Amino acid sequence: MDGRNVEYGPDFIAQAIRWHWPPVLEELDRRWSFDYAVVENSQLYRAQALDASPRWALVFWDDAGLVYLKRQARNDSLIARKAYALLQPNRPDFAYLLPLLANKKKAAKVLAEIDRSVAESPENINARQMKAFCLDA
Repeated sequence: MDGRNVEYGPDFIAQAIRWHWPPVLEELDRRWSFDYAVVENSQLYRAQALDASPRWALVFWDDAGLVYLKRQARNDSLIARKAYALLQPNRPDFAYLLPLLANKKKAAKVLAEIDRSVAESPENINARQMKAFCLDA
């Protein structure tokens, strides 16, 4: 969404405000056939609908935003290389990582995903805090 409220109309704006509700996201996607989603990484866990959906893959994140690709043929190669399988960085806390960290193989994968995020966005403070949490757990 951008500032062109008149062009979009009140019905679309009302839906867009609630995009993070799974039924609304599905309806918007049916109508507009999204290929990707760029979401603000804020304290509100608005990315939950995307994290929970098997149709979406997180491929980039930093302190400012998250980028998701829809799982479809044209995105398959990028998703295969870049998808985060374990991290959900827009969640309000890191407690969801604790069960993963209890398993040595999964813990190594979690740390590898965090390290990749730091490499892709060196100023990513959230990733560094996440890593500190994991190493302290």
